[in-house]
Amino acid sequence: MKKISAVLLITVLIISSCKKSDDSNSAIKYDSTGMFVVNEGRYTGGNASISYFRNESNYSNLDIYKAINNSPLGDVAQ
Repeated sequence: MKKISAVLLITVLIISSCKKSDDSNSAIKYDSTGMFVVNEGRYTGGNASISYFRNESNYSNLDIYKAINNSPLGDVAQ
């Protein structure tokens, strides 16, 4: 009986801890008509970034890593 109660308790905890993810960045679409530009930044500067550029429309979206992940890319992007 204790094993069934423990399994039931663990199952309830696992199910109740799940939540639907907030996919607020789903409106940003990157297709094959553009290119990603990796800016390595300065070593120990913490200013690396990734940008997206579409040539035919001269559209650019700067620092997309930070916009999507809410944190800077870091020191040196590879």
